[in-house]
This record gives sequence, structure tokens and C-alpha cells, in this order.
Amino acid sequence: MSVSAVAPGNQHSPTRWEDERVRMVDLADRGCTPGWGAAERLDPYWGGMWTQGSSALWVSQKLARTQQTSGLARMPRSLDMSVDEAREAVRSSRHFGARLAALAAIDQWRTVSVEQLAAITGWEHLASPDPRSLVALFALGVLDRGTFASALLPGAATARSTLYRPSRSDAFDKEVAPALSWEQQVAVTGGSPWDFRRQFDRHNLLATELGLRVAQFCDIGTVVGEKLSTIDLLAGTGLGRTEVADERAADVTLVRGDGLRIAVELTASAGPDFKEKVRRWAKLLVERPLATSGLTVLFVEAAPHDGDYRYGSGPTVRSQVYKAVAQVVKQFPGTGADRVADRFGVVSWSQWFPAPGTVSRAFLTLEVDRPSGPADDRWQRAGLLDVIDTPLEARDPAALTAVIDNAATLLGTPHWLRAASNAPALWPVLMQANGWAGLPVPPPSRATRFSGQRPEAARGVVGVTRPCERMRIDTATRAARTADVAENTPDVVW
Repeated sequence: MSVSAVAPGNQHSPTRWEDERVRMVDLADRGCTPGWGAAERLDPYWGGMWTQGSSALWVSQKLARTQQTSGLARMPRSLDMSVDEAREAVRSSRHFGARLAALAAIDQWRTVSVEQLAAITGWEHLASPDPRSLVALFALGVLDRGTFASALLPGAATARSTLYRPSRSDAFDKEVAPALSWEQQVAVTGGSPWDFRRQFDRHNLLATELGLRVAQFCDIGTVVGEKLSTIDLLAGTGLGRTEVADERAADVTLVRGDGLRIAVELTASAGPDFKEKVRRWAKLLVERPLATSGLTVLFVEAAPHDGDYRYGSGPTVRSQVYKAVAQVVKQFPGTGADRVADRFGVVSWSQWFPAPGTVSRAFLTLEVDRPSGPADDRWQRAGLLDVIDTPLEARDPAALTAVIDNAATLLGTPHWLRAASNAPALWPVLMQANGWAGLPVPPPSRATRFSGQRPEAARGVVGVTRPCERMRIDTATRAARTADVAENTPDVVW
């Protein structure tokens, strides 16, 4: 291991450090979908996908039909599904759990590859070529379908590189939401409207990949995507405070087991907009003490690794990021016991992941540089998952760790982090709204012939009555996948 030091003549950017490299396949896996771990998926940083800037090639259902009509393109047979067929498929119980989980992951993480989708949800067949669950949603205009640009992409690689994102339409509200119960809608969207904003392909795929890798290899409480990483959830209503009127969001939030929140900002540039972003985060940290918010911020420099000859500025982005963070910390120092410098971290993607299929040992504890040292040695290494390097003395520990249990009810959370035993049930909220303490107990059919004390909980032939499937989300979990994809699954329409 090399030790971090300040580069001669440059107090802003420290010397780049590198730790021991290990192969991803040699690391302990905490539960990722077999066959779709980080070592098996296409690498959105090192994989050579971005041949034309940072955008993929996309097609919506409306655009696909327009191109087909004009003779510009031909709809592949695997995607050629009528609206009526798609509508019937979306309302069918066949693959219903997989559809819910796919919708939740795409809504929360904004842009995902089919391989990432299989990893997040636990439904392996979502990574197969054009699964019916996703084709139906594409045919109804709920999802856009994309791929990477390459003149050499063979058929098999095209299937692996398929991407999905929410389509800019109201199709979810019209075609999907009416078929979902309230509990299912919360599990899919987190109780917020379906969202198709903030589409930046390379940026979003890297954020999703980072969240998955942390969930797979690190000792973490939970990870949540951009949709649930808003400033309001991190520093306003999510803390039980008044709403923060700010639509900004971190790219992903990593939650340590004790409730420490690491709001991650990925950046491939470091101009004035980036410095303003750093400044606004610093101002927020000053306003929200660590003991009550648990909030820290990590800036991950992820400029294209071949940027030196493609863009002419790749090698300088890292130094500009460090410089911006150092300057902002001087403007917003915080208090002696709650310094902003101790709550800011900076690292480069290529430091944690130095080559395809490899990981730095530093990644396992999320080691970063912090601008917390003296003026002549400002940048200090620290592990964000190390409670010694980054302690948290929470004023209300239960309030900060509640997000870990609550995230288990969201189907966009990586499935191995969704501990069913800890997830709060949603259906009792509806019971309480109707003045019921639990499921209503029907009166005896023949009250005059009923003897004995009535049970407090409704019971059936096999025991205590459970809420119906529409009031639960366990049908969308990985444990249910075998039954859901079986050939003899009954095709029941909700």
C-alpha cells in the first residue's frame, strides 16, 4: 500500500494512492443474484461502451412505430407486441412479481442494463433476450429500450447490452398503476409519482453499478438510488423536519449499519457547476449536524479513462475536483466538533476499480481522501465504513437506522438487502385508516350455534388469516421466482 501525500507544489490535489488489487471473483459475495455479480456483468467504466460521448441509443414505442411506418426500421419479432396483448400481459399474474420488481428498480435507479436489473431484483430471466415482462411494458410506452453504439456489436452482445429507462409518457399512470394495490404502488415507486426525469446514461449506469458493488462486497446497511436520495429525504421530511424545497438529489445513497448516510455525487467534469454543487452540499452540512442527520458526502471522479485523447481534459478532472472541494471547505468550515472537512470525501473511480474485474482493498471500507488535515498536509485517507475513522454519535440512533428497515419494503432495493423479517408491513396502515387494529374478523355464520370465545385474529382452515396477495409484496421477492416463471403458472388477470 502506498501512503497518501501532498504533491509537491500542489496543495489541492494529493498524490494518487493505490492499494492492493484483488479479483472480484475472489471476494466474499453478500448475496447478489448468482451469475449476475459485478465480475459477470458488463463494466460500464472499462467496457468500451461509450464510443459516442456518454449517451446510449434509445427508442420509445412511439418512435419505433413511427420508424416502422416510414420504412426506416423494422420491428423485431421479439418486440412486436400489440397494445391489447401488452395490456393483457401487464394485468396477468404470470411474471407479475418480476414486472413489479423491474418497474421498481428502473424507477429508483433511472437507467439500468438488463444485467443490472437481474442483479437488483433477483429475477434472472430479466437478463434473457427480450423477456415478455419487459416487452409488454415497452409496448405500452412505459419503458424506453436502449443499447450501446458499436458497428461491431453481434447479436449476443446486443442482448447483454440492452438498457431500460422510464419513458417520457403518462403510460405508467394509465396502464400500470390502476392494476396495482396501494401496497404494491409504494413498493414500486416509494410512494412518489413515477419519474422519468434526470436521464444521463453513462452517469446513471455508473451510479447503479456503484450501488450494486457496495451492496455485493461491503458491510452496508442498505443502498438507495437517485430517486430516493433527494435533498428533502436526506435533510428535510426524511428527518422528520419541514420539507426542503430543493429538487436536487445525490446519485446514490449508501447507508451504514448505524445509520450514517453517504450521499454520493459522481462527476466526469469539474467546472463552475460542479463547484456550485459542492458549495450547496457544504452549506447543507453546516445546517444539518452529523448527530441528527448522519449525513456525509462523497465525490467520485469518474471521467472517461481514455479522456486524455478523446476530450483533452481527462487527466485534469481529478485535480480540479480536489481543488473545488478544498476551496469550498475553507468557505464553509463548520464547527470545531462538526467540521465539514470531516464529512466530505473524494476518490476516483479508477482508484477503487483499477482494472476490469478487479477491486482495490480500499474499496471494501470505502477509503477516500478527506480535506481534514493541516494546511501543509490537507488530504488525509479515511474509511467511510470504518467507525473509528468516521464515527457517528447519533442523537436518536433508531431514527437514523429506520431507513434500513423501510428500504426493505422497496422492490428497487437490491434483493439481498431486503430482510423480510425487518420490513414493516404496509397493509396495517390501511386497516388503521379504517379504524381496525388488524384484519377484520367476520361474524359467525350461525351466531346462535357459536360457543366459546371469538378469536381476536381472523382464522381459516390452515390457521391465522393472512392479507391477500395484493396487500403484500412477497410475490415479487426472489424467493417466489421459481413459482412465478414456472410453465404451469395460472394466467389470472387482476
